[in-house]
Amino acid sequence: ATQAVESKYSASFDGTDDYIDTGQNFSSVFNDSFSISLWVKPDDGQPASTQYFFGENDGNDDILRGHLETDGDFTLLLEGNTDTGSFRTNSPVFSDGAATSWTHILVSVTKPGSGNSSAVIYINGSSVASTTSVISHSNHALVSSAKNLVIGARNNNGTVANFYSGGMDEWALWNVALDADAASAIYN
Repeated sequence: ATQAVESKYSASFDGTDDYIDTGQNFSSVFNDSFSISLWVKPDDGQPASTQYFFGENDGNDDILRGHLETDGDFTLLLEGNTDTGSFRTNSPVFSDGAATSWTHILVSVTKPGSGNSSAVIYINGSSVASTTSVISHSNHALVSSAKNLVIGARNNNGTVANFYSGGMDEWALWNVALDADAASAIYN
């Protein structure tokens, strides 16, 4: 697509008060294996403070959020019953300053029958991180929030904050952990 088409059909967040309220908390998806995919073009790849691509949390023990770290890394945080799983890229995804092109992020989270949950983060169709975190399968199953998931910020127990600045397109959620072939197909 040409730049004019991308600008015309993608969401543009100003970093101060723009967000999309999905109207849902998706607890039945997030308490099992799932995948999230999105295209982003940050206004600053290494912002002065953390910016959230999406997020929700209900108190201090039920959290799902994907964010852009100040060093350009992408992190997905998943917490159930105060047990936290943090999945982060192995190196910065974004450089300092405005992004000049779109970047595809897909994170695939697997809740096993026993043991700890794991995630694979794909950037532009290639795996850049594969981690097993400390969130146990039993606490992962307890992830539940009464707060709506928002895109372009995070819903912090009913208060929307940590706004993202930049473009975003084709945000998608699956109720399965997608594999490498699916991540590559979605990117392409």
